[in-house]
Amino acid sequence: MSNPVILYILECKHIIPGTIGQAYAECLNCKPNAIRKIIDVHTWEWRVVCQTCNYRVWCGLSRKLAEYHANGHVRKRTRHDAQVRYVENPYGVKMKEKMLT
Repeated sequence: MSNPVILYILECKHIIPGTIGQAYAECLNCKPNAIRKIIDVHTWEWRVVCQTCNYRVWCGLSRKLAEYHANGHVRKRTRHDAQVRYVENPYGVKMKEKMLT
């Protein structure tokens, strides 16, 4: 199983994905090789959940991407019920709690 990816908020206020436990990250929005300190964790993300099977996908800040994944799943499995939700990522919540202590 791969390391979970969560969304970090950098000191420049940009949000970037990263693996759990990082203290610094490269901000590609500011300029190349701009290493910024991580100041917070963005815990709310779009997620696809199928009520019929175990299909689950985290889609970050993109509702459009979540809808794309849900539609693709339902197209392949026509009797399935894939739903798009805006929920808290439990890995992000745990990391945020660690940062605050």
